[in-house]
Amino acid sequence: MCGIVGYVGARAPLGVVLDGLERLQSRSYDSAGISVHRPGALERVRTVGSLAALRDAVAGRIEPCARTAAIGHLRSATQGPVSVEDAHPHADPRGRVHVVLNGIVENHVALRRRLVAAGAVFESSSDAEVVAHLVAAHDAGDLAAAVRAVCAQLHGLFSFVAVSVRDPELLVAARRGCPLVVGVAEGERFIASSIAAFAPYTRAVQLVENEDVVTLRAGLSCVIGPDGRPRERAPIVLDVKEEAASRGGFGTHMLREIYDEPTAVADTLAGRLRDAGARLPELGLTAWRLRRIERVAIVASGSSYHAGLLGRWAIQSWAGVPVDVELASEYRYAEPVGPAPDLVLAISASGETADTLGAVQVARERGIRAVGITDMLGSRLTREADAVLATRAGLEIGVGATKTFAAQVAVLELLALVLAEARGASRPRLSLLASDLQRLPAALGGTLAGAEPVMRVLAERLAGAAFLLYVGRGPGLPVALEGALKLRGVARTPAEAAAAGELKHGPIALVGPGTPVVCVATASPLGSTLLATLSEVRARGGRVIALGTRGSKEVAEHAEEVVYVPGARDPVAAALAAVVPLQLLAHDVARHKHLDVDRPHHIARTVTVE
Repeated sequence: MCGIVGYVGARAPLGVVLDGLERLQSRSYDSAGISVHRPGALERVRTVGSLAALRDAVAGRIEPCARTAAIGHLRSATQGPVSVEDAHPHADPRGRVHVVLNGIVENHVALRRRLVAAGAVFESSSDAEVVAHLVAAHDAGDLAAAVRAVCAQLHGLFSFVAVSVRDPELLVAARRGCPLVVGVAEGERFIASSIAAFAPYTRAVQLVENEDVVTLRAGLSCVIGPDGRPRERAPIVLDVKEEAASRGGFGTHMLREIYDEPTAVADTLAGRLRDAGARLPELGLTAWRLRRIERVAIVASGSSYHAGLLGRWAIQSWAGVPVDVELASEYRYAEPVGPAPDLVLAISASGETADTLGAVQVARERGIRAVGITDMLGSRLTREADAVLATRAGLEIGVGATKTFAAQVAVLELLALVLAEARGASRPRLSLLASDLQRLPAALGGTLAGAEPVMRVLAERLAGAAFLLYVGRGPGLPVALEGALKLRGVARTPAEAAAAGELKHGPIALVGPGTPVVCVATASPLGSTLLATLSEVRARGGRVIALGTRGSKEVAEHAEEVVYVPGARDPVAAALAAVVPLQLLAHDVARHKHLDVDRPHHIARTVTVE
């Protein structure tokens, strides 16, 4: 959840690292810091608050030597207070070694006690300071050997980068579980938690595997395995568009990414749809094996979990295959009961979500084929799953998932179509489903055009609301859950989502005069029962804001306000179009409340620890 950046090369390292941290700001953080070499010393600057505070503190204070190494860090506090002392980089008492760390060292308390007994003095409660002490103690002139020795003592999931005053042109990094990637360019090397940090400079990367230690000098990087032997790790070129990291004229990254959704879905479908079916050769499954799939499990967290819930409707209704959708954090620790699924779909936009990766490991240990669904090729999920279905949404900077959510649903609909075809669905049925999918990007674009001005006005009225209730039924329920999640996370407005049929079992007690109730009422076989529920809400004074399919007159009779979205013959496609107004609502409410839309409080884009 923290962000790491390191650089060594001919450019001014201070500027490269600060700019890299800027591009990692989609990670929630509460402090920042940087260390660079000066003649005979390492200079460290740390601040609490925004990255702007760090830039101000650094200005005019540090003039690093040419071709020296530098490291930087954004901290999201998981232990210890938010303070300058607990901010990274951390150092040993003599300032010989500086370290930035992402993740958690689980046995740091025991290691700290041992060091204190030997006379060590600490200035913080951070586990990274323990690592800095240990690396300095083991550094006898070979920083890489010291890092390997320290890794052998550490428990937990982490990645860290170390610099030593002994060698101003060297970075040494280690990875166990948390993301870390090397950027490769002529005469320079980058290392970071995400390729976004160095996307303007290079798209060539070296992947860092678990238990790897990496040494980086200008123009040279060497991967060392846990046995101390070099590993061949040829650079690969990833398709990361630098312009995706800019706002492109929009006020926020999130708004730009909402507007990117039609393109993201179109790119995800491109080359995969046929007139009467779909093709996903990446699955690596023959038609015979596809026909034999009797049960599917979907594991995910956050917005990806909601995408899985919506995808379940497509797979079950189109292909007739039962689907279980579970939170990855629960699946990985649950005792297996009953027949195992034939396929586990693990969804993670970043490909680095710790719980989802843990679920993949559990699935593979049980002999179940695991398929990763992610946008980040080269991520850990793509290396640990048996097969990968790429979403092609492109780099997403805002913490609140928008275009990745839509692209994940599109991939699941493609899979539903593939399974339906394998299981003998009729050609007319397949043609209808493929046609609805083909029109999905246009439907999302049409929704944007009509919804943005409406949601802007609505958000102004709702910005002061103390609570919102979201309801849905059938395919509309996952969209309602996603809308409530967005409002809570991005706009910090208390919101709850419930199945319409469950309101009588408790949630209806939250409805009183004037309570805003947002209802996903797009075309669905369950539409009539949903409208009956809305009558009960209005009878208790609730103010209903409905998302309805264009042309539906019944919805308007049961709501104070209706936001219309384009229709689709398939209920899943119809419901997905409704997510766009809900994303816009969360965005606009947050703007009215003067909140940082792209970096919500306490929330990280990539959750790399449990």
